[in-house]
Amino acid sequence: ATILTVLDLEIELNFEKYTKQDTSSNIITVEDNGSAASLHGNIWRAAPVDIGVNENTILTFEFYLEEESEINAICFDDNLVYKDDTKCWAFGGTEDVSGDKNFWTLEQVDLGLSRIVIRPSDYLFGSFSYIVLIQDQDTDKTVGLSTFSELEILEPEPSCL
Repeated sequence: ATILTVLDLEIELNFEKYTKQDTSSNIITVEDNGSAASLHGNIWRAAPVDIGVNENTILTFEFYLEEESEINAICFDDNLVYKDDTKCWAFGGTEDVSGDKNFWTLEQVDLGLSRIVIRPSDYLFGSFSYIVLIQDQDTDKTVGLSTFSELEILEPEPSCL
């Protein structure tokens, strides 16, 4: 299992294959004492985690894109069945997913380091059992190199601001 630590939750994510889209021979390399995960090639991996989304929930992480793939995304899911209430945010890649009902399209990142901040309640509410990292590449399954780091799921106190 590949283990990535979610900073504020102090839990470890054990990733497993998510959908037949995943190329199981491609790997996630965990670095920086578990705070960063590098995806090499076509990867669709899910990790069990208890996520409750309310109006205050914030998902934030740093994303380093070294080699473009078709889709870079992060998802919340409740049953490991892709296209069955999958909720994904696409923020990078060469493929236009704006017409795909499984993805919400965010501002697309360029090569290099980006800070991604998502307010999930703008899109969904409820409880989810998995977090999914996607680096989709259908043509050459070895293409694509990116790193997720400083992944946090925050529940800040409500503010009057």
